[in-house]
Order: sequence, then structure tokens, then C-alpha cells
Amino acid sequence: MKKIKFIFILLFCVSYLQCGQAWKSLILPGWGELSMGSNKTGKNFMYAETGLWLSFLVTNQFSSSYYNTYRNYAKDNAGVSWSGKNDIYASHVGNFNSMEQYNSTMIWLAGPSFQIYDQSYYWNWCTQTDGDCSDSDIKKRRKYDDWRYKSRQYEEIRDLSVAALIINRVISLFNVLRLQVSNKVTSEFRQYNENEFDLKIYYHF
Repeated sequence: MKKIKFIFILLFCVSYLQCGQAWKSLILPGWGELSMGSNKTGKNFMYAETGLWLSFLVTNQFSSSYYNTYRNYAKDNAGVSWSGKNDIYASHVGNFNSMEQYNSTMIWLAGPSFQIYDQSYYWNWCTQTDGDCSDSDIKKRRKYDDWRYKSRQYEEIRDLSVAALIINRVISLFNVLRLQVSNKVTSEFRQYNENEFDLKIYYHF
């Protein structure tokens, strides 16, 4: 959300300042270049923008799909209640067969002072009456953890796509500013003979 707010603030500021064609590149990278006749560069920025938006939309969809799938799967097969739970808890559900196993392992590793989960954090993948997990139970837990891991992977790629969308705009912005400066500055060189020449530099307001 912070990245999205940054984009909108930057768009407003540059649009308000009316920086030539530069504000167009913040709305749509390549638009400013096309307006200034730099068609090839402008199209390249637009192609990159299209690819980044496709990456964002696809990875966001996959991340949400896996997120909902693994949470519903744990609810149905391990009795998980997700209200008020975070990603760390979700990883523990995927790494331990039950809440009791997690608590006993943490007490053994860190001592009795370690803050363990209470019953509101209950989960149990084991379906056998003796409390042990069968191979099929362990496979369910691993399937859950695989879905959770994929959700996180797609979420990270989605976040990288957002960062790349910002970078694409910044690069296009500075490219347009560079083009504006180069269009304002021109030069004229004349050589009369081997020892005499004339160089004039013009700045167009």
C-alpha cells in the first residue's frame, strides 16, 4: 500500500507542476517519449509496462488462490481457526503435526518459560486415535505447506512487479527530462579553414 500511495503522490505533484511531457511518463511510461517523437523508446517503455502489469495480475491471482486454498485445507483437515492468526503461525501449522507437538518441542528447546500456544491456536493433522500421524496425515500437512510456500512465492513476485512498475516510471521520467534538455540545447559548428572555426551554442526557451 505504501508503494501505491507513493505513486499517486508522485503523479499529483508532477501533474501539478506541469513539467512539460514528464508527467505523462508517470501515468504511462513511454507516453512522454511518444509525444516528443521518440517512438522506438516510447514503445519499449510501453511494452515493458504491459509485461509488468500482466506479471502483477497473474501473480496476484495465483497468490490469492493458493492463500485461500491452503487456509481452507488446514481448516478442514487440521481444525485450524484463522481468526487473528499471522504468517508465523501458518508456518508452524505446516512444520509440526499438531499444536501439542509444537509446544512440547519448543519447551524442550527453549525451556518451560517459553510462551507456548493456547487452545485458541489449536491444530492437529493426526487422525489416528492414539494421537500419532499416519503417512497420509503427514502428506496432507506437506501438501498444505507446499501451497502456503507457493502463495508466498507468488506474493513476492507480485511485490517485485509493483517495484518494477515504479522503477519503469522513474526511468521514463528522467529519460523525458533528458530529451527536453537536449531539445533546448543545440549547437552550430562552422570551419572556415584549418585554423579558423566557429562554434555557436543555442539554448531555446
